Amino acid sequence: MTIHILPPWWKTWWAYCLYAGVLVGSGAGTRWLINNWKIILASRKAQYVSHYKLLEQLGEGGMGRVYKASDVTTKQTVALKVLNPTLLKDSENRKRLMNEGQLLSSFLHPNIVRVYEVSEAGTQG
Repeated sequence: MTIHILPPWWKTWWAYCLYAGVLVGSGAGTRWLINNWKIILASRKAQYVSHYKLLEQLGEGGMGRVYKASDVTTKQTVALKVLNPTLLKDSENRKRLMNEGQLLSSFLHPNIVRVYEVSEAGTQG
């Protein structure tokens, strides 16, 4: 009769490999958190424009920024264009942009972006 005494599972080679993997993974995760903590904190603060929650910035141009946003009331995902405040200082420019938005909202064509709403709103959040 032969008796084999095996080490406990936590002292086996595969357990040591698991320990090494956890150690490397936690080190990499900590490093990633240190490098990205500002981005994480900025994304945690929800920003709203009127009844739209801004999710992420999609683009930026001379007239303003375009955001991926969620309509808080309908839960619909939309593209939201926020114009530069410098453009809106001039009342003539503001009126022209409002008329342009209203004209675009009357178009219904598969190759033209559908405009659902044109309005002025302050930011909150």
